[in-house]
Amino acid sequence: MFVIRPNDSLSTSKGSRIVNGVEEKWFSQVLDHFNPKDGRRWQQRYFVNRQFYRQPSGPVFLVVDGEWTAFPEEIMQGGPSNLPALARDMGALLLQLEHRFYGKSQ
Repeated sequence: MFVIRPNDSLSTSKGSRIVNGVEEKWFSQVLDHFNPKDGRRWQQRYFVNRQFYRQPSGPVFLVVDGEWTAFPEEIMQGGPSNLPALARDMGALLLQLEHRFYGKSQ
């Protein structure tokens, strides 16, 4: 199970960078969740936009990208999605996960 609180830092050695208020972060993900003896892991990239979050009880919106590279613009104000406007209205934290086989998470 993956649990994040809005101020958690899960970055690994790949570090973190911020682009227009959206943080690019990484966490170490289990490769095979159905085999507890398999200790292999991989680095999953995710983005966090805290610009609109009203602590401590604002909602969390999670974007699970499909079969393409994740781009921070998807959860960025002025980007192609209306999700940031909804997050602003609701006081939400925006999280975006990149698919395991696409983008930098490969």
